[in-house]
Amino acid sequence: VIMDLGRKVKQNSAMTGVACASALLSTLASLILFALVLGASSMPLLHAVALPLFLGGMSLLLTALTLFKRHPLPLNFVLTSSQRAFQLKHVLMIAFSISSISLISTWIGSLYGQPGTFISAVVVGFAEIHAAAVGISQLVNPVEPVSPLARWGVLAILMASVVSKSALSFISGGKSYGLQMAFALTLFVLAAGLGTVFT
Repeated sequence: VIMDLGRKVKQNSAMTGVACASALLSTLASLILFALVLGASSMPLLHAVALPLFLGGMSLLLTALTLFKRHPLPLNFVLTSSQRAFQLKHVLMIAFSISSISLISTWIGSLYGQPGTFISAVVVGFAEIHAAAVGISQLVNPVEPVSPLARWGVLAILMASVVSKSALSFISGGKSYGLQMAFALTLFVLAAGLGTVFT
């Protein structure tokens, strides 16, 4: 979504604010799915990071609303077709990546322990945060309190995602789009980080 909106910005720079707001709402939807996958993998970890996820989500929502208010839709705006938005191949690709990451994370964890699981989940977070959620949940022992490594691991995954999304924004939409997205995503990760500090 971020790259598609970036390409639209390159075609029409008047769309920059609206495109950024739309991309942030897409990121919010992705964050909600991340939380659901995290909860399905480890409910104790979801409870432990609920405040950071909530604060990060509110940051995305408020920034998107501000951008929509400051940059109304151009008069010639036409919605793109969402006819092919849901594709079975995407569902299968996500399911395959999640199961693969779970297996790889378990294998790396057996070789290198918790630091190996942490690093593998964060590296995966650069490309696919939903699969990384499954990986980081491997750090949680159901009969023990959630470790700080697992809580900070969630934040590290979000930071990795912010780095890759910011880079994609610059590549696809140019400097203005990239700067606005990087700023908004940095606010998001700072809000989530603040929540992590206080949990």
